[in-house]
Amino acid sequence: MKKRILIILMVVSMILGSFSGYQVFANESSSALNTERIELNTTDTANPKIVDISIGSNRQYTPGEKVSGTLTVRTDSDIKYIRITIKNLNPDTAPYTYLMCDINQDGASYIYDSNGDRIYYWSVDVPVDSKWGYYELSSIQMTDVEGNNTMFYNTDESTDIYFYFEVMGTAIPNRYYVKNNSDYHVMYIVLGQKYKGQMLKGVVSNANTLAFVENDRIVFIDMDNITEEQVVGTTYTKGSVNIRHAMDNSILGTYRMGTLVNGMEYDDYIFFSYNSYLAKVHKSLLQYGDRAYYNLKGTANVRDQKLNVVGRKYKGDTIYGVIIGNYVRYYENGVRFIHKSLVSTDFVSGTAYTKGSSNLRSVYSETVVQTLKIGEYLEGYRDGDYVILKNKE
Repeated sequence: MKKRILIILMVVSMILGSFSGYQVFANESSSALNTERIELNTTDTANPKIVDISIGSNRQYTPGEKVSGTLTVRTDSDIKYIRITIKNLNPDTAPYTYLMCDINQDGASYIYDSNGDRIYYWSVDVPVDSKWGYYELSSIQMTDVEGNNTMFYNTDESTDIYFYFEVMGTAIPNRYYVKNNSDYHVMYIVLGQKYKGQMLKGVVSNANTLAFVENDRIVFIDMDNITEEQVVGTTYTKGSVNIRHAMDNSILGTYRMGTLVNGMEYDDYIFFSYNSYLAKVHKSLLQYGDRAYYNLKGTANVRDQKLNVVGRKYKGDTIYGVIIGNYVRYYENGVRFIHKSLVSTDFVSGTAYTKGSSNLRSVYSETVVQTLKIGEYLEGYRDGDYVILKNKE
């Protein structure tokens, strides 16, 4: 598992203020650890200091193993002492477990790289009694020969830092299910959404959140929206898919793109009822998603599940659907598709004519304020089953 530090550029002044002249650096690493780094500007142009930290290898660790990494520093001052502190994110009981590695320059081994930076090697031991879970960078303390301390904490709400490794201990992650659509986050930074019925494998932290891995990083979701019971979720086929018997894997039928599947997720499959059989589809062939209103930006072809043209929609028309690939999928006399480039979530003004005598109502009170005759020209925005008019006072 890659380990990494990412730091949002908007917190430059805050980090530099507390980091006493050291600078987190810079470009994509060429080292075997493939650490991702970003550069933060510093006002200390005469004597820039650079820190880079990486950890481990792309695998899980077992209790008793050593986890090693590197710490790269560029400075004209002598560093006398460095302490790297790591803590577990999902302790079985409070308080947190802290793993510490002390680096003393006197007698400690370090090398210079081609830029003249000092590379320190460090390691921590995975506790022999550790449970399954994640360990994350907590802080780095640096002390120079003059006694000046520089502290870097991974607790700032404004930062976005991912630096961790996974331990496979005596416990295993549990399966949990999303009860209601819910955001997942790191600290207070929302990174995405999980949908009703999705299965998550993780562990409950002390902060009433579930910790799990998403896109090679530890993220959290509030336990108020999580349950250990399976939940029926709504998914859509991303293309033509085979429907398989849940027990013997035989093919029972086929769904075309955009077919709605209500089922329960378990490991790699969504399970559901099909012609009185318990059936399944691999979840990589399905997608969750919220439906939303989309407004046509101009005339657009309407397509069926074979993507044959079966009609047209016009500027200002509204559809209620979900994006699947390059199309918005919606239901209107069957499953229909319109290319997503032809719609917008913003209001789009369209034109139309009344088909008969129609009442014009106030937006605020819904009282009738005028009666329109057949064939009257209208311009406005679709809002659900109504049109908000622009050309009427």
